Amino acid sequence: MRAPSALNITRETFISAFNPESDPAPHKPDANPPGQAEQESRRATLDPGDSSATLPTPLPAPAGAVFDALYLHLPFCTHKCGYCDFYSVVIDKPGDHQARFTAALVDLIDACDRAYRVRPTTLFIGGGTPTHLEPNHWRTLLTALHDRGWLDALVEWTVEANPESTTPELIQTLAHAGLNRVSIGVQSFDPGGLAVLDRRHNPHHVRRAVDACRNAGIDNLSLDLIFAYPGQSVARLQQDLDAALALEPEHMSVYGLTFEPDTAITRRLHAGQIQRAPESLEKDLYQALLDRLAKEGFAQYEISNFARTRPGLDRRCQHNLAYWTNQNWLGLGPAAGSHHRGVRWRIAPDFQAFIKNPAAPRLEDVEHLTAEQQIGDAFLLGLRLNQGLPVDRLPQLAPSGSARDLEIKQLVDLGLLEAHQGALRMTPAGRFVGDSIVARLL
Repeated sequence: MRAPSALNITRETFISAFNPESDPAPHKPDANPPGQAEQESRRATLDPGDSSATLPTPLPAPAGAVFDALYLHLPFCTHKCGYCDFYSVVIDKPGDHQARFTAALVDLIDACDRAYRVRPTTLFIGGGTPTHLEPNHWRTLLTALHDRGWLDALVEWTVEANPESTTPELIQTLAHAGLNRVSIGVQSFDPGGLAVLDRRHNPHHVRRAVDACRNAGIDNLSLDLIFAYPGQSVARLQQDLDAALALEPEHMSVYGLTFEPDTAITRRLHAGQIQRAPESLEKDLYQALLDRLAKEGFAQYEISNFARTRPGLDRRCQHNLAYWTNQNWLGLGPAAGSHHRGVRWRIAPDFQAFIKNPAAPRLEDVEHLTAEQQIGDAFLLGLRLNQGLPVDRLPQLAPSGSARDLEIKQLVDLGLLEAHQGALRMTPAGRFVGDSIVARLL
């Protein structure tokens, strides 16, 4: 596959996306922010991991840390879907909430720009519902990223979108500013399925959103589906796949429904109002979608993710691959997680706390991974991918005769793992019970 090239987002193109007739000053949280030359000079003095660096470090990574991928969490939603356990703030009328949040996020971006070297090749903006953010706040946020050089090296820029809030005007604006990938949360095309999942869009909204993306020149479109929701049959899954494939996406993410604690759908399950899909049906559904997507030319590259690939073209999500290959990523916004060289952390999922002290946010789940935990991570992440783990890493990760080595041998004997083209990977049967396999190797 050829290496993707940078987006080359010029300032003129970027500014004209938001206001072709003027160039208003961007949001500047500092009274005298450094110019571009000064910022470049400052970054050049910081080496990754240089303990002598004296600039303030707002997060657990050392001053001068280099981040390859950037995630921004925009937490706003108009309602909470019944299955969702992602952090979100439900507001019907944004008022000044979005303005205060955007200003806070820019403050944190500025603090990180002073402390780190952030030149990501991938940017993923998720939530929440990013397409619920008002256009003027998009401009403030993206101008901050652009003026600090954080968009300079991008090859993939993804925004998550809900069908009902994906307007042609917003997508045109973001595409002109450099957006080149959109992930639309469809979940189902079946009215009954949408009702069970507490989604508020309909199939017409999906078509309108796809058309908006295509008309804006977006040629890398991903659709999300959920399978094994209460009441779904193999026939209904095939109808969902029919409708999705008719829209000719380049990528599909298809997730089995999980009943997360403290969600509305789990409460309905415990109250006896709905029934979980039997395991045998869930397995049949998963196999049906594997067979169908393979037939339609989608390559499975991760347990739940499928992409069109051919020589010279790779539509796998490069940002998610950064997670699964354990690269260094920076997550900003409430509930956003980050990783740098064996240290993981998450900003507290607390909107009010975030906007009160954004430049030094309250953190949760700060982990300095031990060597043993990093080995567990290698299996957790590597085995999610169809390419698997290189077998030449196994002597280090699972020495001969060790507990992990014995587990691997047993899983191979059970037909759940296999050695294939120099890698250890899950078999098709193994992918259906992937969580159990990983749990045995952590």
